[in-house]
Amino acid sequence: MLTAAELSFFARNGFLHVKNFVDPVTCEKLVDHTWTRFPPEWSRDDSATWSGDLADSCHIADLKARRGLTQFQKGDLLDHPVVDGFFSSDGPGGQLAKELIGSPLSKFHVRGLYAIVPLPSSITYKVGGRPHIEATPRN
Repeated sequence: MLTAAELSFFARNGFLHVKNFVDPVTCEKLVDHTWTRFPPEWSRDDSATWSGDLADSCHIADLKARRGLTQFQKGDLLDHPVVDGFFSSDGPGGQLAKELIGSPLSKFHVRGLYAIVPLPSSITYKVGGRPHIEATPRN
């Protein structure tokens, strides 16, 4: 349930950042799915293997050059059961959208999965984004 202040912020700014909206179990499933997008030679438990070029939906570049930022906008995101279940009109994402813009909602469109791969502490860079998923109702 959103507060009056959150609804007011959304009405004024056109967006709303809801902290901890994705529950820990769903978040872990999304992280697991994200790992299917990374090169097979990357070991999830060994950050020393997280190097070299990485292809995402926008380009192929070294992880350091891209500051750890990745974008996955194609493939099975639209049909993935966790993504679809959480962000469908009947899921938590849909319930949130109904609070913000009302009903009925059209089918949701998942725009992408945006993950940030942590870089070694020896590399300093200005953080340019936050990990997130973009999902919007579609006509």
